[in-house]
Amino acid sequence: MNKIDYDILQYILGHSQTTQRDIAKALQHSLGA
Repeated sequence: MNKIDYDILQYILGHSQTTQRDIAKALQHSLGA
C-alpha cells in the first residue's frame, strides 16, 4: 500500500460517521486510479 492510499484510509477512518460501504468505495476508487 502506497502513502497516498494510507493517507486516504487514515482520513476515512478518522470520520466516525463513515460506513464500511464508504470505505470500500474509497478503496475501489484509489485502486482504480
